[in-house]
Amino acid sequence: MSAAPLVTVLCAVHEESPYLDRALDGISAQTEPDFELLVVVDGGSEALLKTLAARAARESRLRVIRRERHGLTAALNHGLKEARGHYVARQDADDWSAPRRLEAQRRFLEEARAHIVSCHSRVVDEHGRLIALRTPPGEHELLRVELERYNCLPHSALFARRDALAALGDYRPQFTYTQDYDLYLRALGAGYRLRVLPEQLVEIRMTPSNITTLKRREQLGFALAAQADYFAGRGVSGPVAWRAMSHHWLRYMLPDPLRRAKRRVLEALR
Repeated sequence: MSAAPLVTVLCAVHEESPYLDRALDGISAQTEPDFELLVVVDGGSEALLKTLAARAARESRLRVIRRERHGLTAALNHGLKEARGHYVARQDADDWSAPRRLEAQRRFLEEARAHIVSCHSRVVDEHGRLIALRTPPGEHELLRVELERYNCLPHSALFARRDALAALGDYRPQFTYTQDYDLYLRALGAGYRLRVLPEQLVEIRMTPSNITTLKRREQLGFALAAQADYFAGRGVSGPVAWRAMSHHWLRYMLPDPLRRAKRRVLEALR
């Protein structure tokens, strides 16, 4: 591996996860040879640090950085400042990347001359059972229309030019949640080119304890804030903006009992 790796894979953790080893194994098995795996421990227990230190002793491409607990967004920004790669890929501790992911996304980004790329993914539950397949549109304009309505791109599928993220100011600290959605919308507002590689290269795990499950309402509130900033920056208001924001707004207003009933009906019909 060169002194400055081509790709930095950024993972932020704050507690032990039963899926962390699998997430790190997926990165270690990548066919892209020139990368570093940077794990930022946001607080974290001594047991977690011991586990990561033992792994780092075996894997020269793994770097572990510990910092005081300040939350995911701050941990990610700290990691981006430490990243040495020309490109940055995200990896969450509960998720998994196929061995071809980094190589395939890098080649696709370079050929498409994009700033940020994503890919198709499969969503599974805590037992690995399939919940859904995510296949967002691949072309920039179709993707823009989709992103203006909701975040169709998993955070663990992000692959971007490091200089492009730096020019955006990385993640905005005030976005405790949905920091990735805010980043995508700001990228669109800055005229960046976003594309999606139509290959299933990432597995997203939904568990009862992850942020998407526990902080649903907070996430929706931050998503609405990101959309409001985006449309205000483009000078778009009134029915056009509200129509795009209605997806998040209706979910934000829907009481939890009704939401759970809706999910049970959909599961029964699946």
